[in-house]
Amino acid sequence: MPCDFSEQTQLSPAVWLLGLPISSRNAEESVETLINWAREESDHCRFVSTSNVDFLVNALAWTPCRVRHPELLDVLRTSDMNTADGMPLVWATRLLGGNIPERVSGSDLIPSLARYAGRSNISIYLLGGNKETTQRAAKVLLRDNPDLLIAGMDCPFVCTEGGGIAFEAEKDAEICDKINKSGARLLFIGFGNPKQEMWFQRNRHRLRTNVAMGVGGTFNFIAGDVLRAPPWMQKAGLEWLFRFLEEPKRLWKRYAVGLAKFSIMLAPPLAVHFLLKTFLRERGGALRKRLFFSGEEIVQVIALPDHLNAESIKSVYRCLEEEIDAILVLDASECRFIDAAGFGFLWQMLSDHHDKGCYIYAPSLFFRFLCRIHRATDFIASLTCQRLPILLARLEERLSQAGGFVSFERLGDSVSVSFLGALVANDLKEIHRNEVIQAMGQGNLTIDLRYCSRIDSDGLAFLAQLLTYTRENGFNAAIYGCNRSVKASIDVAGLGTDLLQKYPTRNRTQPTLEPCAQARSD
Repeated sequence: MPCDFSEQTQLSPAVWLLGLPISSRNAEESVETLINWAREESDHCRFVSTSNVDFLVNALAWTPCRVRHPELLDVLRTSDMNTADGMPLVWATRLLGGNIPERVSGSDLIPSLARYAGRSNISIYLLGGNKETTQRAAKVLLRDNPDLLIAGMDCPFVCTEGGGIAFEAEKDAEICDKINKSGARLLFIGFGNPKQEMWFQRNRHRLRTNVAMGVGGTFNFIAGDVLRAPPWMQKAGLEWLFRFLEEPKRLWKRYAVGLAKFSIMLAPPLAVHFLLKTFLRERGGALRKRLFFSGEEIVQVIALPDHLNAESIKSVYRCLEEEIDAILVLDASECRFIDAAGFGFLWQMLSDHHDKGCYIYAPSLFFRFLCRIHRATDFIASLTCQRLPILLARLEERLSQAGGFVSFERLGDSVSVSFLGALVANDLKEIHRNEVIQAMGQGNLTIDLRYCSRIDSDGLAFLAQLLTYTRENGFNAAIYGCNRSVKASIDVAGLGTDLLQKYPTRNRTQPTLEPCAQARSD
């Protein structure tokens, strides 16, 4: 009997914890997502991590400035799903403003996946662990799920560190060939952390399974070699204590050092989070603004709210109800507080729109400080444009035929227009001038030419149209910020007195990056 999961799964946003994006799906949603992935026809293998305190301790250094294991951190960050396999992670994300409903461990996922895989004719493959243990685990899974198809199992010794890695390629190819020939859709890798993540990373291009998941010592639990804590201890987050009491000699150092390091790493973001949450008053909300290209939207600019948290990102998502098929710019100039949910949102946006283009513009001092404290600087920095000219250059890299940009912002009864780049005939001919002009006659107008590199007679005519239309409608209009070249062009054309006429400073609005239209050259 096939399982009744829907074809499309509603993805839950990630939350951010000490440099890692953690899935906020509950156990049922996680199983549903993985079964749907296993059903799909895919040309690449998705990876699932089940992270606990040990994972963070292995990947991260004691201080936010350093990373202990860069490759492991990269694998965990780029996992298609990264679940919280440990109550300390669940509690920590909740304290930092995230919302992880429950612990989702590999030990719980495998039995559930085996049950639904059997109903859906999805085959599985067991890789790693002790041979006898893995065989007993397979028998238990078949006993509990008679319709389950185990396509194969293998317990090789693999090397992921030391000089031995120089000779692993041929062995890896043989292992992957067995897995691929088995036709398995789900691959469970039980080499332990970080070996299983490293092995997958170097073989992801070889694997043809739909989903691979690192499961650590789960085969031992299923086979009964290692006892699991009673359900009440699992729910109370005391499974680590039960395991320690079972194997104190082997686990005391791991838990003592791990929990101490985790606590020290967590202290700075927790302290900053509660201080800012207590003393920094929230103001404003998210606002959607658009940049058009020849009348078609190509760049969307969203001003992030002052507090980017679980509640405010709902308003940002409402701005993104339509499918984004354009470059996305997140204006962080007014953003002063970000929690675990906010960083999860940023990670998701920057990851989902990486191919189309996504940038952080003009991050505030608070924003940059919080990125550092929450170990997000490295992934944010490469996509950050501190100043407008830098952002324009990045956009022009994406838009091979980009010309000058035209942008506007409405504040109360005032309108601010910015011309960015060359305001010349070749770039102006694609602008929907009438639409722009009509939008101008609705308030006092300020034209910002600080970033206008040059202007010709056609550009001057366009400026004159904007000013004339605004003044005819009874509003003030003025230009400011001209460089010497632009001002010289205005003077030579005999338009200096008219175009550079000023009105009281109190009516001016300082322009920000709120684009509405863009010019394009042939």
